[in-house]
Amino acid sequence: MSYISKVFERLIYNRLFQYLNSTSLLSTKQFGFQKGKSTADAIINLTEYIYNSLDNLEHNVNIFIDLSKAFDTVNHNILLDKLQLYGIRGLPLCLLKSYLKDRKHFVRISGTNSSTKTINIGVPQGSILGPLLFLVYINDLPNVSESLTPVLFADDTTLSTSNSQYNLLVTDLNTQLEKIQNWTLANRLTVNVNKTIMMLCSNRLANYTNSDIKIGTDNLTFSNSCTFLGIRIDNRLNFSEHISNVSSKIAKATGILYRIRKRLPPKARLNFYYAFIYPFLTYGVVVCGCTFSSHLEKLIVQHKRAIRIISDSDFYAHTTPLFHQLGLLKFPDIYRYFVALYMYKSQTESLQTRQHRYETRNRDFIRPTFHRLTLSQHALSFNGPSVWNSVPDSLKPIYTLPKFKHKLKSHFLMQCTSPL
Repeated sequence: MSYISKVFERLIYNRLFQYLNSTSLLSTKQFGFQKGKSTADAIINLTEYIYNSLDNLEHNVNIFIDLSKAFDTVNHNILLDKLQLYGIRGLPLCLLKSYLKDRKHFVRISGTNSSTKTINIGVPQGSILGPLLFLVYINDLPNVSESLTPVLFADDTTLSTSNSQYNLLVTDLNTQLEKIQNWTLANRLTVNVNKTIMMLCSNRLANYTNSDIKIGTDNLTFSNSCTFLGIRIDNRLNFSEHISNVSSKIAKATGILYRIRKRLPPKARLNFYYAFIYPFLTYGVVVCGCTFSSHLEKLIVQHKRAIRIISDSDFYAHTTPLFHQLGLLKFPDIYRYFVALYMYKSQTESLQTRQHRYETRNRDFIRPTFHRLTLSQHALSFNGPSVWNSVPDSLKPIYTLPKFKHKLKSHFLMQCTSPL
């Protein structure tokens, strides 16, 4: 894309996105390509639904839909019709039609160009405006079914439902999946059944069979786990597979660091840590960082090993002083740090419940959402308020995020109460 095109697209994007936000046209179930929303929000939304289903003693089925070449198969006529229904009319609609129509493509290899082809399907990938147009195209998918709870991140689509009676769940799910199938056909999208995964989460006994649930004429099969936005979610929600994968990646990075440690000054070792180890520790930590300690142990061991290498310490050296010396957080504190940040960014609106008017010592504390199962007490709605309540009152009124992050990290470094 040319620079002039990107500047022009940014201007159109800002106006279109502002209009869609001001009119609340974009679905609240869509978490992709939107300011203030991230993959963490989508994963939290999904796991909270599963935890609530388990708490209610319901069978929960999650279907991870794979749409084949979703961005490349957007039908321009359907997209323009949807834009018109959303209020984009007149010259703005003509401008977007001109932007999409008759785009020329060619391939260049070793200085040789292929013949030029005209493309009148799909939205331009790598462009600024393309992702927003795709969100408009898929925006009505959450309205297709009333009983399915969708979580969307661009074209990554998850459909969840639950019921206390498995037979009724299967019957309703097949009816709703037929509606989803009809919607994809009407919008010229294709469900790749071979890559579509179905996962059952339940703490009740039932006669589960794979042949009961279908998309079109194709049967879906149950899987014990699925990767959703980079997080490996298993049907027991203990995240053991995800933690094992992360531990393996950190072990490889730590092995490389061990081999080159003598050639790196301390600052370079810290840069290596933040580039190749820290991102794996922090991604999705608000969801999986509160699982059972038996599953987290291997990750914590790898983390401590990396810290000993960075500080050039003995293999059996106690790590708490090393974390303080390097200004780094231990893994349990990393979890609390990111949970507190999430609560701060959300201003505690979604989880701030059941406050009372009595003048008591803990009046301003946020009460966690009740979860009766030990497993469901790993939910952010249960742990988030507790972590936020432990943050000093002097930090909560801080208005700017960078200052809050700095003060919060200093608080956890000074506190360092975790025995792990």
